[in-house]
Amino acid sequence: QASLPEKIPELTGITDEMLTDEPFFFSKLNEILTVIMNRKLIAWNADFDRERMTRELIAAGVGSAVLSSIEWIDAMELYSHSQGRSRKWTKLIVAKEEMGIGESQEHRSTADCLDTLAVLRAAAREEGDLLSAAEEEAE
Repeated sequence: QASLPEKIPELTGITDEMLTDEPFFFSKLNEILTVIMNRKLIAWNADFDRERMTRELIAAGVGSAVLSSIEWIDAMELYSHSQGRSRKWTKLIVAKEEMGIGESQEHRSTADCLDTLAVLRAAAREEGDLLSAAEEEAE
């Protein structure tokens, strides 16, 4: 199994040892494609996730039709818009603190998904329809 890039443990707390018994991306490719094709994916800092996911899918031989069927929505951008910020960059942990949402979780996929959902729900209670408001401003 390949080692993680040097910065990953520092940024996420995830180590090579933690991944020893985890499946490779390619072994779960069909399951992943079933979930993401023709869907809207919401991610905190979607550019980061889109870049990595696209790289992995291309390496797996997935064609451009599948890649173009996936619509990415950047939750960080929606949150920043709801807070009236001109720049989109806000760490998820900071957004949670600003919205008064519980204690921070470790940087893990399930916890990050739940935290992103909690932040968007809290922002939507203040702002209303976050996606429509952001799309209207972009036009």
